[in-house]
Formats: sequence, structure tokens, C-alpha cells
Amino acid sequence: GVYQELDEADVFIEQLGDHLGDESTGYYFPPHAKKEFFPQFVEKLLAQIHETFFENKKRLSYLERLDFVQLAYHFIELKLIELIKPTYLALTSKDALDIGATSSVGLVALLSIARGKKLDYEMVQTILFGPTLMQRERVIHPERFDRLCALIRLMEEKFPREDGLLLGIK
Repeated sequence: GVYQELDEADVFIEQLGDHLGDESTGYYFPPHAKKEFFPQFVEKLLAQIHETFFENKKRLSYLERLDFVQLAYHFIELKLIELIKPTYLALTSKDALDIGATSSVGLVALLSIARGKKLDYEMVQTILFGPTLMQRERVIHPERFDRLCALIRLMEEKFPREDGLLLGIK
């Protein structure tokens, strides 16, 4: 992918911020949301993720960059929820199986772990494995599962903070 060789953290973070704000790279934010996100919010968010989760390391491994992008996505989702105030929320994909399930669990994990609560692993297993077993008679794609596990491990490693806050979440 586009970030495969960008192990210098500053270059990677700048590129990610640029890509998030550029519709030609596949990201779209409606005008009212774009006004809220760019450039200040996204710049601060990416800097805070770098500091909080990666201790301002100068170089990030490929897997760390994948975790970074996933964290950015989840915090952007939270900001969108704050802006839009939806009654219902569904993180989905083409068939709502692999990507939708891991995205949903990733967001729930972030919210739970950030608040010092234990994940309900029975609920996690139901979301992750129930739909794919029922519809496709298989488990979710191993790569998606591995990425989710790595992200949850990273979040659990960085919590709890002494002040109980992570990026303003209490």
C-alpha cells in the first residue's frame, strides 16, 4: 500500500493527514464535516495518537502504521458520531461480514477499554463469528482478525492512564 515504505513517523503522519483530506484518495467528508476536521482536528488527532500510543517514536514499523491508521479511523468515527448525533449506527461493508464486524468490535473495544471497562468477549465473539458462520459457513478473514487483535492489545497496553483520559475520553 501507499504507506508500506514510510517508516519515518513524521512523513507517514503528514501523508496520512493529506490523504484523509483529499477526495481523490478515496476519502470523502461532507462539507460541514470537512470544515470541522481539516486541518486542525486531524493534525491534532494524528499528533495525539503518535504521542499516546507510539510515544513519539521517530520510526514506525509496518504493523505499527497499520495500528495507527485503524486508531485514526476509530477516533474519526467518534468525532463523526459527535457531529452527526445519529440515532443508530452501523459500521458495515459490502456484505457486512468481515470488515463490518471487525470495525464494529474495534470501535466498541476502544470505547470500553478507554473507559476502563472489560470487553464482553461473548458479545465480541457473537459479532465477529456469528454472521460469517451463519451466512458463509466460515470464520472472518484471518488478516482482519489478526489486525483487530493487534489493535486491542495496543489499546490494552496503553490503558489505563493515571488520569483516566485518552484523547479526552473519560
